[in-house]
Amino acid sequence: MNASRFIPSLVREYQLATAYLRELETWDDSRTPDLQLRKLRQVWQDCVADVPYYGGLVARGEAPREINKWEDFYNIPELTRRHLQDFPEKFQRRSGPPDFKRMTCGSTGNPVRFGMWKSEERILRLLKLVLWIRAGYQPDSRLFLIWGHSHLLGTGWRRH
Repeated sequence: MNASRFIPSLVREYQLATAYLRELETWDDSRTPDLQLRKLRQVWQDCVADVPYYGGLVARGEAPREINKWEDFYNIPELTRRHLQDFPEKFQRRSGPPDFKRMTCGSTGNPVRFGMWKSEERILRLLKLVLWIRAGYQPDSRLFLIWGHSHLLGTGWRRH
């Protein structure tokens, strides 16, 4: 069955991903560092203003107030999963809660929960679809995803 005939949103997502892939294929890599720095500047401004952990780093002089050059970015202390696990309240936005929570797979034995917004989920879905298209996926493709960690599969497939 071709689900794309019944779900127009799948067709739209596929078209968006295809257009984005075409753009990526003609992208001039020399533009990447400037784009990354501009986006980092925007994200950092938002984080400092809305996330207590990052605002605290700036207030204590442990991180730059703004990112204007790559050296500013390199002066932001490394964030570890330990920070996220030990001080989750410092990573809750002042502007309000996320749309939903996600969790890492816990391969270290200690999964980390984090908030996500619907807009972020749409971007991640688009990027996954771009990779699938590069691998030959079409809207009418039969697709079977096997997800998980090999250590959870036991010693292999066997007949019961």
